Amino acid sequence: SYSYFDIDGDAERNSEIIWAKNGAAQTALSNKTSVNTSLTAKGEKWAFSVRPFDGADFGTMQQSANTTILNAVPLVSQISFNNTIPKTNDELSASLTYSDPDGDVGNVTFQWFVNSSNVFNQTIRNVANGASAMSNFSSGFFGKSDRLNVSAFAKDGEAVSLTALSATITVANTAPSLSNPSFNNTAPKTNEDILGGAAYADADGDKGNVTFRWYVNGTLAFTDSTAGISNGTNAARVLLSNLFSKSDRINFTASASDGTDSGALLASAIINAANTAPSASSLLISPASPTSEDNLTISYSYFDIDGDA
Repeated sequence: SYSYFDIDGDAERNSEIIWAKNGAAQTALSNKTSVNTSLTAKGEKWAFSVRPFDGADFGTMQQSANTTILNAVPLVSQISFNNTIPKTNDELSASLTYSDPDGDVGNVTFQWFVNSSNVFNQTIRNVANGASAMSNFSSGFFGKSDRLNVSAFAKDGEAVSLTALSATITVANTAPSLSNPSFNNTAPKTNEDILGGAAYADADGDKGNVTFRWYVNGTLAFTDSTAGISNGTNAARVLLSNLFSKSDRINFTASASDGTDSGALLASAIINAANTAPSASSLLISPASPTSEDNLTISYSYFDIDGDA
C-alpha cells in the first residue's frame, strides 16, 4: 500500500508498480498490487517501487523497504484412532497428517491421557510435509471402563502448531473365555458320577458365571451353573450317575458370562460310559454237611448294575 498525492487534485491513472524479490525485478508481477502466497517462500526479501501517474505525467519513483517472508506455523489435522472401542488387551494407535506451508519437516508430539491424567508422551521426528504421523499406545496403560484421549502438536524448528484434541473413547468390556474342557474320568461306569471342568479367564479380571449343559446320546440331560468364578481358575460341575448308563455317549458344553458379555461356547470331547463288571455274593455249597455219598452243588447270587445277563 502507498499514499498517492497530486497537488493539482488529479486522480491516479495506471501508476507503474515494479516488484522485486531478493533484489531482482519480477516482471511477471508488473503493476500488480498484491502477490499470491504461492509465489513467496520463507526467507525471501520482497519490496516494490511505484512511479505515480496522473494521466499526464509520471512522478518520481519511490521504493518501499524490504519485507522478509517469515516462517509459517505448521499444522496438524484431526486425530483419528485405529479402534474407537478398544478392549483391555488391544493395542491402540492415533494418527494425524502433518503439513507445513513452507514445506519444512517437523516433529509431532502425542500426549496420551487416561481418565484425564497424562500417562504417556511420544514424539515422531522428521515428519515430511503432507505425511502421516502415528503414535502407538500400549494396552498396559489402560483397562476396562477407562476414558482415553490424546492431544498432539507439531514443531518445525521455529514455530509450534495449534494443539489438536481427539475425541474421548471408553475401553469396552472383554467377554470371558473358557478353555481346556476336562473330565475327572474318561471311562465312567454306570454308578460313577462324572466331574466336568473348564478353565475360566477374563482379561478385565471380572468374576463370572459358568453354565454347563450335559448331553447323553445327543440329548440335553442336565444343566447346572456355578457363580463367582475368578479369573485364572477352573469351574466344574457334576453329572450324577443316575443320568446315564453303560455305552451312553456323554459330553458337555460350557458358556461363561461376566455380567456384561458372554464368551464363546466351549464343547468337550464325547466319552462313553464303560461296562461295569458283575458281582457274585452269597456263595453256598449244598449240602452243608456232605458225606462221601452226597453230590456237591453250588449256589450264589449274580448282580450286574448294567443289567447284563
